[in-house]
Amino acid sequence: MNIKKIILSIFVIILTSCNSNIVSSITTSSSSNINSSSYSPTENNYEKDDNGFYILEDDYFKNTAVEDDKKINKLVFSKNIDEEYIYPNMRLYALGENIPIVNVKTNISHSWTKEASSRVNNGAVSLEIEGKIEFIIQCNFRINSRLTINPTDAEIPYSIDENRRTVKFEISSKGQYTIEFINHKTLHLFVNSYHEYEEYKNKDNLIYFPSGIHNSSNSKYISNDNFIHLQSNQIVFIDVGAIVQAGFTGYQLNNVQIVGSGIIDNSMFERNVDTGKKLVPFDFSYCQNMKFKGITNLDPAGWCYNIYFCDNIEIDNIKIISSRSNGDGISIQSSKNVICTNSFVRTWDDSLVVKNYPRWDNGSEGSTYNVHFKKIIVWTDLAQCLEIGYETYGKRMEDISFEDIIIIHAYHNAPISIHNGNNAEIKNIKFKNILIEDASMGQGNGKNYLIDFSTEFSSTWSNGHGTTSLGSINSVEVNNIYLKKVNNSPTISIMGTIDTRPEYNNSTHYISNIDLIDIKIKDQVLNKNYSKYYKNDYTKNINFITTGQEINGTTFIKDYLSTIDKSIYGTNALVEIK
Repeated sequence: MNIKKIILSIFVIILTSCNSNIVSSITTSSSSNINSSSYSPTENNYEKDDNGFYILEDDYFKNTAVEDDKKINKLVFSKNIDEEYIYPNMRLYALGENIPIVNVKTNISHSWTKEASSRVNNGAVSLEIEGKIEFIIQCNFRINSRLTINPTDAEIPYSIDENRRTVKFEISSKGQYTIEFINHKTLHLFVNSYHEYEEYKNKDNLIYFPSGIHNSSNSKYISNDNFIHLQSNQIVFIDVGAIVQAGFTGYQLNNVQIVGSGIIDNSMFERNVDTGKKLVPFDFSYCQNMKFKGITNLDPAGWCYNIYFCDNIEIDNIKIISSRSNGDGISIQSSKNVICTNSFVRTWDDSLVVKNYPRWDNGSEGSTYNVHFKKIIVWTDLAQCLEIGYETYGKRMEDISFEDIIIIHAYHNAPISIHNGNNAEIKNIKFKNILIEDASMGQGNGKNYLIDFSTEFSSTWSNGHGTTSLGSINSVEVNNIYLKKVNNSPTISIMGTIDTRPEYNNSTHYISNIDLIDIKIKDQVLNKNYSKYYKNDYTKNINFITTGQEINGTTFIKDYLSTIDKSIYGTNALVEIK
């Protein structure tokens, strides 16, 4: 697609694949002076529309075109979204356009119930940009200075106009952002790079979902069981503005890719714990050479990614918001050579979890190795953030890492956990460079733990797929962990066990060679005298180590943003509306 630069305040270009309007970005001085403490609490006389939003000045959301010789800013989004899917409490504007916000359920309870009844409406947007784009959020509820844009390391400047109930902020890079108001109201803004996945449109063996709603009633690709049953060597491209109401599944596949800036929405599918009714949107067994890139996943009716006995799996820039029972995010079971990067995972169960399961066909035990999570933003409303276990059927679980992770909220159980409930010999594990913005563990029926390692039998989890002996945990590095906001000092628990079940003859199962390096809770650097550190007699060589280096958790977002030169972009902008 060739786009020539013209005087942007005058011309409109019609593209073959979409409508494109050339407009300008905001040029008012307030854009360069925005800061997190700027807001206006004055009264107003604005009337409200039928949806409770103030009717503001005619030119409030308008952009003024100013031509220059710099690079053009670009924005891609879709308006092809039915009203029934729109989030009712916020509107999003950029470059003079109203960008639809998709409604998504989140769960504000931190105690598990099978009904998952404490779900509330929130908003999600997936779009693409290049350059710098100023956004305006308009709310139909009262706002004040209690606003957070996460991750805070992105240092997004913003201004609040309490009078108009608006927030202005500028985004200049791809990433996953949450704009969080009081009363559990959040906009999840997922920003992809401009045309990042466009090359896939020209691939062979393509399944293409353009902008719009796609389900079993209107798509030839979606079966009556609401699944897309994939074959080897297929590519699925889900474009900006596409909302696919289905799941993807495959068995013994090779070389499959699912990519794009679109949305998978499973909100219409039933999740019933009593009957086992569910729909896992990404359900793959015995597959190899698979890629998942860019997709936003809303309200899965069960686990979101079920990767079972697979090899050579790449997951990048995916986004997950779950709120129902067993709403695990990325679940890797009995798989090898898996890399998950640059993603956002908000869940009402374990966010990133690695397990060993047996084969369902013959009961043989699994093995898991070379599994790595890196540069991921996590928000865990229930259960664990970074978990190995509880189900660990099979001796081999090794070379697993969680590195450069930002946990923006941890509300329930330990952010860092290994629960060896079966016979695995878990070893060579790394939790490194982890920043916990909000360490609020212990809410609801959770435990206020930071680290929870155990080799104990669980009456809930250890017998689910057969009975095994217990295993061990060996060679774990926990390094550069920083808790920024903490309500109460969390526990570090490292507990091996003796197996008192009659058939296992009081066998001992140790946790050994654990290095706790540079762990900082607010201003306190931890050592072996930390008052909330507990271990038992079935542990060996547990070490607290302080290197003297800066303990900051991770700087991967700051490092990335330092490579971006915003000055090369001017005040002109191209808008593509799908």
